[in-house]
Amino acid sequence: MKQIPTIGRIVIIHQPDGEQIAAIVTKVYDENCINCSGFLPNGNVSGFSSLNHRSLSGENNTGWDWPERN
Repeated sequence: MKQIPTIGRIVIIHQPDGEQIAAIVTKVYDENCINCSGFLPNGNVSGFSSLNHRSLSGENNTGWDWPERN
C-alpha cells in the first residue's frame, strides 16, 4: 500500500549536506510536494516550502521521505 502525505504526518527531510531533519507536514500539494516544519538539531524550527519527494530529486538526493521502519 502506497503512503500518501497528510497534514500532521512525520517525514524526514534529506538536506544537500547529508543531514537528516525530522519534520511535520503542514500542507500537501500532491502526493510528492509538501510544506513542513522541520526540527533542526539545535532545537529550532524551520519552515520548508514546496519540498518534493526525494525520488524526484535526481542526483542530489534531497527532499522529503518517510522515516525508515524497523
